[in-house]
This record gives sequence, C-alpha cells and structure tokens, in this order.
Amino acid sequence: MKKVFTYCLSIDIISSTQILLNESTAVRDSFNIALSNLIQPFLVEYDLEDSYVKFTGDGWIINIEEPSKLTNLAVLSLVLRHKFHTQILDLTGIEFPYQWQLRMALSSGHDIKVEINGNIDFVGDSIRRSNRILSFCGANEIIVDMSTQRDIFRDFEIENKLIEPSGKVKYEYDIGQILFLIKDAKYSQLKNAEILVKYFHDIGNIYLKNNVIDDILQKSNNPELSNLDKVNLDRTSMALQQVGDIILGVDIYRNLKKSGYNRNLVLWNKKVHLSTDFESAKKILEEMKAEGIKPDEITFNTLMNKVEDFESAKKILDEMKAEGLKPDEITYSTLMNKVNDFESAKKILDEMRAEGIKPDEITFNTLMNKVEDFESAKKILDEMREEGIKPNEITFNTLMNKVEDFESAKKILDEMREEGIKPNEITFNTLMNKVEDFESAKKILDEMREEGIKPDEITYSTLMNKVE
Repeated sequence: MKKVFTYCLSIDIISSTQILLNESTAVRDSFNIALSNLIQPFLVEYDLEDSYVKFTGDGWIINIEEPSKLTNLAVLSLVLRHKFHTQILDLTGIEFPYQWQLRMALSSGHDIKVEINGNIDFVGDSIRRSNRILSFCGANEIIVDMSTQRDIFRDFEIENKLIEPSGKVKYEYDIGQILFLIKDAKYSQLKNAEILVKYFHDIGNIYLKNNVIDDILQKSNNPELSNLDKVNLDRTSMALQQVGDIILGVDIYRNLKKSGYNRNLVLWNKKVHLSTDFESAKKILEEMKAEGIKPDEITFNTLMNKVEDFESAKKILDEMKAEGLKPDEITYSTLMNKVNDFESAKKILDEMRAEGIKPDEITFNTLMNKVEDFESAKKILDEMREEGIKPNEITFNTLMNKVEDFESAKKILDEMREEGIKPNEITFNTLMNKVEDFESAKKILDEMREEGIKPDEITYSTLMNKVE
C-alpha cells in the first residue's frame, strides 16, 4: 500500500443497462462478449498496456501512474468517442437501431495504491473526482478538471464548461466550478507526433495526419535537432510503419541516421515487440546488431516469445548465451511454455536451478500446466509452497482445470478463497466447464455477477454449450 499520483479516465456507456434489458438474451450476450474484447487492442495501440483497467458494468475506469502517458490517455478517450459504436457493430455483427454513445471524465489526484488478492486497485482523489465530473457529461462529451486541463491544453482543443452543482449531485469544492471539454487533439509538440499520427490515421483524418507528417519530414532533415527530438522522430517513424506507411517511416529513420543518430536499445526492443512474427523480429535483431547495438535479455526473451516450438526457442537461448547474456526466470518460463510435456518442462526447471536462477510463480504455474492429472498438479503446488512461493489465481485456476468433476473444482475454489485469493472470470469459466447442465451453469454465472466479475466471451460460449 502506497500513496501515488494518478490520472483516472472514467468511461460510461450511456443507458446500456436500460437498452439491453429490452433485448433478447442472445443480443445481451453478444454485446457483453464485444465489450470484453473491445478495450485491450486500443490500450496496446496507444501504449497504455501498463495502465490499470477495471470494468464497472457500464464502462471502464482506467488509471495511469506515468505522467508522460497523459496525452495517450486523453487521445484514447477521443478514439473511443469516434469508434465505440462501429466497434460494437463489428464485434457483435448486430445492426443496432440506435447509436451507442459514451460519456467520459478525466481527472487527477493522489490515490492509495492497494493490492487486493493479487489485483491492483486505487482508492482516492482521482477516481472520486472523475466520477463526480462524469455526472455533468452529456452524450459523447469528454470533460476534464482544471488541473488536468493545465497539463494537456497545448495538445488539445478545449472549451470551458461552466457547471452549477445542485444538492442532488455529489460534488466537492476541490474539483472547482469550471470544467473543460476536450473537443479534439491538435499537433503542437514533436513529443506527441507518434501518438497523433496513430490517432489521425485511426479516425480517418488524412489532412491532419499529413500535417504532422509534413512537419516531421522537415524536422528529420534538420542536423541541429536535439537528441530528444531525434528520439521522438524515431518513435514517430515506427508509428508510421505500424499504420502502414512503411516507406515513409523508413525514410525518416534514414534521415536521422545521416545526422548521426543511433537508435537506443529501448526503442530497438520496442520494435522487436511490435513485430508481427518471428521472421520479422529476427530481421530487426540482425539490423540492430549491424548498427552496433548489443541486444539484452529483454531482446531475446521477446524474440523467444515469437517462436512456435521448443527447438526454435532453444536456439534463441543458445544464441543468447553466446552473446554473453545470462538467462533469467522470464527466459526459462518462456522456454518451458514451448514444450509439450511435463518431463521436458522439469528438465528446464532443473537447468534453471543449476544456473542459480530461482523459479517464481510463473515458472511453477507453467510447470503445473504441463501435467495431466490433479495429483501431479497438487504435488507442484506443495513444492511451490515449500520454496516459499505464494500461489496466485493462475495457480488455482490451473489446478482446477485438472480435476474431473464440479465438486472437486468447488473445493479448490473454497481453498482459493481461504487463502485470500479472489477468483476471476477464468476461475468461474473453468468451474462452469465442470457442470453437466445449463441450470447449474446459470447459477455459476449468477454467482460470478454477484461477486462483481464481468463474464467474458468464454463464459457465454461455455454457457451456450450447456444448452441441450
């Protein structure tokens, strides 16, 4: 538990519960499945994978601790305003006769960061303020408070929104009586060119995207640029390649190289991470070495994650060692994940220990996943505890998956709760998979909802499979 400064984006889907109550169960299920798949791709695209996301039932709460990601978070709200309705239509395959709309509020404050049953949550000012502000939002409005407005005004078109709090609405003096509407993003600083290229591309505003491109092309030919500006240009060149402007992105990077710029290891590793397959990642590694940049453990761990089979992963491990790099627990856990059987996984664990690397819960969870039966999985859990490693929800979910019947699975759920570990959607999906009939599965779904856990696509698919 510690005090941190965070930004919080509250997102509310307007009238979703009321609308869906008038729809069939099949439509509600399709909508819920779509919601479970909608937000993550945007978080990846806008470099918000390290944010903390919580589903509220009618939307999301997203917290970030890194101030440099504030523009990303604000841009995400704009993207969702533009694309939420069409994304729902695409993901459900249903032509809804009404427009799905959002209302969003972005605020900041000092929160207490807590860990509850292995899950991170925040309690404090940023969430309180954003939820209060949300009550003043109209359809498809994005409102920020004064402190957040001061942090983002250079990069967004903003208008004042005068409010008059009434006794019916909870509202505290520290939020202020002037709020601000984010109308759109604007390009003003090179440091945000990367994120705005993606945004303008995503919403189809080619004119504004080309304005950014014209500026960065001009700057990339300037030999007097600071190194920070060159790094920002390089990040933008990678963003252009992500959205399909490959030749343009490569040209900008070539211009930077002519000025004496050398891409740093962090950006090379990001490029490896963004690659779509192993062959692309391998070419990036070769290019990296050709430019005199020595790869590190992160490079090879990322590369290993791209391969499909153990033999290819083993070659990467050998190459890593040949470079004088020491594998870590992530390396061996990734390698272990590539084998098909327990004995092979056990050999990797032995090799890991021989090199003086202590296994962690990921290692043991991966090892447990390789066994065929519950008794073998239970032995791994015992071994894990003997080494002082605390099991987590993944451990118990994997253990539950090894039992044959519902009663045994229920006992594991009880044990999990006794250890203070909160079940998640995977726990309930696994439990549901153990029952024989629809009514029993429906009871598990009800229990899941009572605990505030949002069903996902697998939940509904499993439920449907129980219908005779």
